[in-house]
Amino acid sequence: MQSMQSYAVPLRDLPHSIFRPSTVLRVLRGLIRRFNTDYARTVPEWGTNVELAAGEFRSIDSATAEENDYSGPYNTLLSSLFPPAEGYQVAPQSPRVPGSSQHNVNLVVMRKKAPVFFLHVWSVLEVGLRQEAEGSMTAAFQHFVGNERTTPILGVIAFGTGFSIYEYNPLTGCTTLDTSGLDVLQSNGESKLREIAGEVKEVMSKLADYEDLVRQP
Repeated sequence: MQSMQSYAVPLRDLPHSIFRPSTVLRVLRGLIRRFNTDYARTVPEWGTNVELAAGEFRSIDSATAEENDYSGPYNTLLSSLFPPAEGYQVAPQSPRVPGSSQHNVNLVVMRKKAPVFFLHVWSVLEVGLRQEAEGSMTAAFQHFVGNERTTPILGVIAFGTGFSIYEYNPLTGCTTLDTSGLDVLQSNGESKLREIAGEVKEVMSKLADYEDLVRQP
């Protein structure tokens, strides 16, 4: 039986040209381009926008910032978590709801003409107005959601980059879910917002239209 031949090529038999610095550099550049292309395919498209929003947040001077300074980065962040390509729209709450505060900026995520998530933005300097903020959030919930809907809806009150999570149910009112020091610039805040977006999308995937949203038991 004929023995198998080895196809390994000794280094001494390889062309000397492949060891030239220019050749090695060209090969490395090709490998780097390939890596970057493959890596880009694994990164969600909205990841870049989240990073942009984080950069905008970091550029804000919290010692002098007003709520309007935070509205742009939050709009970018929400548009990333709730992409227009999936049928979501982020818009300022207008006109203002009776009973809501005049101090904050309210952003509402809509889908199929229905509000699915609220974000009330306050300056970090107004953190002492939490009770007023919660009252404003409840007024917005009641105005937009009404009493016919029984499906709970989530909302966030943000003082600067720190935020708390609330849930509104027309049957039980507004409930605080989490005030454990969440911050959009920290990993705990980022993961929590992604979790919330996932929950909202899961609910919406089961609903055909606004009427279903209202009648959902």
